[in-house]
Amino acid sequence: MSSSRDEVVVKASRKWKEFGGECSFGDRDSVETFSSSTMECRPFKDQSYDKALAEQEVSIQSVPDVNNVAAQTNQEIPRNNIVQYQPQDLQEDFVKEVLTSEELCSFLGTVKSWYTYALQQNEVMDLFEDDFENLAEEEDHSGHKSITNIMEYQSFSDLLYSKGKMVSAIDWMPGKHGVLAAACSESKSFDERLQISGKPSNSYVLIWSFSDPIYPQIILESPSDVFSLSFNPTTPTIVAGGCYNGQVILWDISAAEEQMGKYEKDNVKDFQKDKDEERRKKAPKVNFSLLSSISKSHTAIVSDLHWVPGIQVLEDAQKIVRQYSQETYILVSIAADGKIIFWDTSPKKHLDIDLEPLDDAKSAELASEKYRWNPVLQIDLMASKTPQRQLGVLKIVLLSDSSFACGNESGDLLEGDINTLDRSNVVKSISECHNGQVRSLQRSPFFEDIILSVDVWTFALWRIGFKKPIFVSRSVEGYLTTGCWSPSRPGVIYIGSIDGSIEVWDLIDHSHQPSLTASIGSCQVTSMEFCLASPRLLAVGDIQGVLHIMEIPRRLQRTNYKEKALMQKFFERQEAWVNNVEGRATERAKQASIRQKEESYNEEREKQLARCCWDDEMEAKYQQYESECRQKFRVSVSYTQCETAQS
Repeated sequence: MSSSRDEVVVKASRKWKEFGGECSFGDRDSVETFSSSTMECRPFKDQSYDKALAEQEVSIQSVPDVNNVAAQTNQEIPRNNIVQYQPQDLQEDFVKEVLTSEELCSFLGTVKSWYTYALQQNEVMDLFEDDFENLAEEEDHSGHKSITNIMEYQSFSDLLYSKGKMVSAIDWMPGKHGVLAAACSESKSFDERLQISGKPSNSYVLIWSFSDPIYPQIILESPSDVFSLSFNPTTPTIVAGGCYNGQVILWDISAAEEQMGKYEKDNVKDFQKDKDEERRKKAPKVNFSLLSSISKSHTAIVSDLHWVPGIQVLEDAQKIVRQYSQETYILVSIAADGKIIFWDTSPKKHLDIDLEPLDDAKSAELASEKYRWNPVLQIDLMASKTPQRQLGVLKIVLLSDSSFACGNESGDLLEGDINTLDRSNVVKSISECHNGQVRSLQRSPFFEDIILSVDVWTFALWRIGFKKPIFVSRSVEGYLTTGCWSPSRPGVIYIGSIDGSIEVWDLIDHSHQPSLTASIGSCQVTSMEFCLASPRLLAVGDIQGVLHIMEIPRRLQRTNYKEKALMQKFFERQEAWVNNVEGRATERAKQASIRQKEESYNEEREKQLARCCWDDEMEAKYQQYESECRQKFRVSVSYTQCETAQS
């Protein structure tokens, strides 16, 4: 078809008087705009979407060509070559001529104001300061619980291994996201354990993964309950634990790590019962690799245990020295028997045992080697010359290569040096503060000289080298069980209590009361541990065997502006306040001593006067003495008058 006439052009425009008129705008919600007919976009059917697809099975196979090629190089005799280069410098005359030239002087005079301003700006302003930290903090939204409250992220519990037991120790696996170990122990008293002593019993350490919250990934078997647990920081497949009977145990989970990785990749949920039982049976049980000798171990519960990187213990000299190594082999344990024991896990000592010997006799001999694990260094604090009290230490913090700080059952903080020549003088100082046993002792991740200690009713902050605590909290109504520092905020402390709650103390906000109290459950909190790789996750264990993973709110994760500097000033103020209180106490003690001496002197004078007897004979002597004094006074007065008259 074709047009038979010319096209008609129509032009429409508004009247000139309607241009430039007043506009009337109004507020309208974006939700109403998008749901109105103006922004409406009704769904329609795409005609080209449904297409018939034909499937065809095609198989392709390729066989690589194999060629045998051999290459050989001729070895040449090495020769030593020396090359020396002399740098080319400018001549002194040329340098002097350039520095004294008029062009350079005029150029420097022209740009002097510019580079002077730049240098002053560099001195006044901090070039490395993060400008985003100066922005205002986010306002707390009371309606969003994820911002203000501590929420439960996940929980782990097993009916077979952890039911009816308590979570006595927790540790996160380094280098693995969402993998942690929890030791399950019997929550029985000493008398109850005494009744069942001698009976065979097994204890377990469960390794959990976020990928499967129902069943543990690996099960570590132990001959006794484990009360302290720690992964090797450089070799995460090595796990160390401290037992109830005083022995130190070591597991190697490298063989079971592949199966654990398989479970992490398996994200398909299977709800069939037979499949669940089959999966439970597949969870590998790992027996211990090394177990310390009973005669060389502790005689009390191993209450604390740490890996110590970068040191070496000299057995001959009984001394600790610094050694820069990529591996960590030294392990330190502590118990209430007053002993600090160092263990060596290096391959040259224990881990080179052949597991497949040729004969049965050799097999039995080598199998018994894992029960002969002896310490390389042992420090007995009970032998120290301390007249105060027995040193039943429970927690330890290594301050340097050889210096340490530990808390005991009496609530004292001890500081000492292991490399001291006199073993009876290992403990350098004892500071009294708490009224109960020290249940937690941890070093601040931001301040190397600040230590947190938690006892039954209070927690305190200590500065290394200072005899008194610089901060002591108020006493709580219940009992405290554990505590730890926040890994992301310098001024935040988390305290666990016996009523199943966690108190969050923000010392910058409130130093007299907790800023937040979160309820974990209805039973006692037994242990807490932060995930250093993800500071928003806090693992909390209770006395019923449930492992809770708590998610920290955003306002407790982000460091406030200049929070570290504010906390440093807070510690300095507290230390100055303690010194002031001690000074005033000393002055008041001196004044009280002076007043006591005056009072005793007055009492003695009164007693002496009371013992005196005033009779008639003494009255006659007094009257005679008084008359003699009056006679002498009259003679002296008359003599003075005569001299005056003569003059």
